[in-house]
Amino acid sequence: MGCASPVPSPTDTPLANLAFKLDVRIDPKNAAEFILNPTPLGEDGYPQGMVVTIEVLPQEGWRVDDWAGPVFDVAGNVAKITMGSSHTVVASMKLTTPPPATKTGTSTEGSASSFNKGIELFEAENWSMAIDQFTLALQVNPQLKYAHYFRGNAYDQLKQYQRAVQDYDKEIELYPNDATSYVVRAAAYYNLGQYALSDADEAMACSLDSDWC
Repeated sequence: MGCASPVPSPTDTPLANLAFKLDVRIDPKNAAEFILNPTPLGEDGYPQGMVVTIEVLPQEGWRVDDWAGPVFDVAGNVAKITMGSSHTVVASMKLTTPPPATKTGTSTEGSASSFNKGIELFEAENWSMAIDQFTLALQVNPQLKYAHYFRGNAYDQLKQYQRAVQDYDKEIELYPNDATSYVVRAAAYYNLGQYALSDADEAMACSLDSDWC
């Protein structure tokens, strides 16, 4: 008497027929865009084993500093990934030039120099000295874009969350449509135990940019 093969469950799906999601994130979000080659198959994603090329298109003054995720063949703004499961890849961006000055009648050269020194110290995790340089830059140009943002991030690293919130407040006052500032302020509010304010900032970030939803 022969042995019958087990009948496959109607819910069993061959692995080769599965589609995997690729979630690419830019940090900070407004520093670049990206394209995928090939593009995903609608909402189904990619089949197992497919190699996808991720190309980051930085905004002016930004470059890719680091990649997080199972990527390979990294060459500057381009990396590849093999889809064996669903993956998240983060491209961390770094400023290469200071943001343009927004206030006339100030020494843009002085503010740019201090801002660049602040970024270097921030990258080196020298939070206190980075704060000093961002403060010097803001004394020359109080509207210098990203200066309040990065000084707030430095305060956050020092767990001085209230000071971080004050800087994020100013950045949002100057540039209210930047969702990233609401995201970092939400985190600072959370660390202060101000959960309602944190939730409100998360909702605002989502309304400005669906990637933060």
